Amino acid sequence: MWILSEKKIHDLHLLIMKLAAIFILYYPEKEIISHIERIYSDIDYLFLYKNSEIPTSLLNAIHSKFDAKLIWLGNEQNNGIAKALNDGLFSAGKYGCEWLVTMDQDSYIDSDIFSELKTRAAKKTDRCILFSPDLLIRDRLFYQDNVKNYWIMTSCNFVRTSCVDLVGTFNEDYFIDGVDIEYCLRLQQKGFIFEIEKDLIGHHALGRRIEANLFGKKIFFTSHIPLRKYYIFRNYLDIVFKKKFLLRVRFKILYALFIRLYESLLFEPKKFQNLKMINMGFWHFLFSVKGKYSNG
Repeated sequence: MWILSEKKIHDLHLLIMKLAAIFILYYPEKEIISHIERIYSDIDYLFLYKNSEIPTSLLNAIHSKFDAKLIWLGNEQNNGIAKALNDGLFSAGKYGCEWLVTMDQDSYIDSDIFSELKTRAAKKTDRCILFSPDLLIRDRLFYQDNVKNYWIMTSCNFVRTSCVDLVGTFNEDYFIDGVDIEYCLRLQQKGFIFEIEKDLIGHHALGRRIEANLFGKKIFFTSHIPLRKYYIFRNYLDIVFKKKFLLRVRFKILYALFIRLYESLLFEPKKFQNLKMINMGFWHFLFSVKGKYSNG
């Protein structure tokens, strides 16, 4: 009887495994070309999601380089992160892809690292719904110092397209912030896992770096525009008080909110606007307002 070794089975799986990547574009700049080029040879389909208008010159450059694998998604309106991710998952499944790689326009993975991540994807057990390299953000490895990570960001993730049936879709009610947290907690609640490949590194730019002085000590943190504070507080509070996740995880999210409030009101510019949007997020949480923010 002819029996394939485990390595041969893996090699065969890798050979036939289809892979797609989605880049979510919001007023992108020309650097997106180099980010795509790093992984283009290792993917079967390239999805570019238009969450804004794209300059004609950039559109032409993208088509000239990537037309063979390129599929456009989105309608040039800002539909949020969750909607873009879900459209990418459905499209990847439609084209027979086992994995979808989720990329922000300000994220990239070097080609050799991506090839290794693709190799590891073929070895993952069915319990692993998504995995990610560690992320280098402003010279700091984001996941490295944590013994236990309860969730990971959607940047540079490999996501199984079968997750739609196993776990469900990303929560479009949240629009942007908290989408990754809620999804990771939900998949664990259903008995699945996510993993971090801490020996491999992706790159991600996260907001604007702020330097402040606290009791004579320099501290650094990430600043977002006031509107993002609205989504953070509305959605994080929804996860804490309206979802049935573990108590210790909800306390961790509450602590993260306290730090956000502290930084927003003590160190960040636009303190009044921050407070206004945080307050709006709190009231919209209480009254179960969901989706894209509207001030009308």
